[in-house]
Amino acid sequence: MATTIRVLVVDDHEADLIEEFIQGEKVLGNDYPIKVYKCPNFDDALKVIEEIRIDFVVLDLKDDDIEIEADQVKLKGEEIFDTIKTNKFLPVVFYSAYAHKVKHLENSFVKVLVRGEGADKIRGAIKEVFDTKLVQLVQHIQEEQRNYLWDQVLDKEIKIEGDNNTDIAFLLSRRLSNILERGAVKRFLGGVGATGEHLSSGDIHPVEMYVYPPVQQGFLSGDILKCEVMGKNRYCVILTPSCDLQRNKHDNILLANCQLLEEQPEFIKLKKAFNEHDEKGTDVSNSAINDFKSLVGNNRKGQDGRYFYLPGTSFLPSLIVDFQETYQIPKDRVTQGLRIASLDSPFSEELVTCFNRHYGRVGTPDLDKDEIVKRVFGR
Repeated sequence: MATTIRVLVVDDHEADLIEEFIQGEKVLGNDYPIKVYKCPNFDDALKVIEEIRIDFVVLDLKDDDIEIEADQVKLKGEEIFDTIKTNKFLPVVFYSAYAHKVKHLENSFVKVLVRGEGADKIRGAIKEVFDTKLVQLVQHIQEEQRNYLWDQVLDKEIKIEGDNNTDIAFLLSRRLSNILERGAVKRFLGGVGATGEHLSSGDIHPVEMYVYPPVQQGFLSGDILKCEVMGKNRYCVILTPSCDLQRNKHDNILLANCQLLEEQPEFIKLKKAFNEHDEKGTDVSNSAINDFKSLVGNNRKGQDGRYFYLPGTSFLPSLIVDFQETYQIPKDRVTQGLRIASLDSPFSEELVTCFNRHYGRVGTPDLDKDEIVKRVFGR
């Protein structure tokens, strides 16, 4: 069943042309036809957004008949964008001759185009945002929330009375949490990762390991920082238990150094092998592949769990945590601004468990395996 995507075009000069570029199935195909709402002036734009469910906004920055003063800090379109941000989430494509004034706002959900770049650029910008699946996810959450609340309110068998009158809030929050749980989001996305790769039921995408940006105030075990340690700017991960950090039980924070994956010998060896394969057609040895897999599988040969792999994402390079390279840093030297991301559960617990296992293991001599073969098989 097709889902209509509603796009508001705020432009006093080219709204009809933009509508011609994107209306119907020209951008997102049969499954997500676009319906365009046109608004020729900025004053009515917010009213339209309040009255109609809008999924996207194509936004000019100024009326063509208004001259820009030299000292004008913000254009009207930028003011509209600021107001939108304080009320709801709506992806925006700025389309203006003054695009350079909002270029600093550009990200995965805000695109900036110079007026006159044409149909392909506008279609491409909308498709890029849509391909993140965030527009569909927002629709999905809103629909689940609306359905759930009305189901509860209209169901005569469910009574929310007396001392339990706040139960509905807790029930709704738990339902929304379940909707956003990894498995539910993965099912919503159709079992594919962020780059379109198929994910089996047991697989995770690297980004699922992190909370980005960090949500909770105060440091947590598994927080990934970038800070100066021993005179060098390093990536580090916090190993001090979260409960101790929250209760101020320690003056210092225990950090483990994180090395770049691209600097590891296993990575360098395998990359060289792949390059030689591409250039000369030589075979890539299984040993190089297996050594690399052992490293990112937290089982580097002969190291007894010394390393822990943190996969790279758009906000973090691929890192290798080294449990034998740790630092005690005074808590007052580590500021919130240094936090890049937090390891989500259960990965933060796994990190600490691996650290404790590495230092808590009992070292014993290796058995003579040749002798065992003789004893068991007589040869």
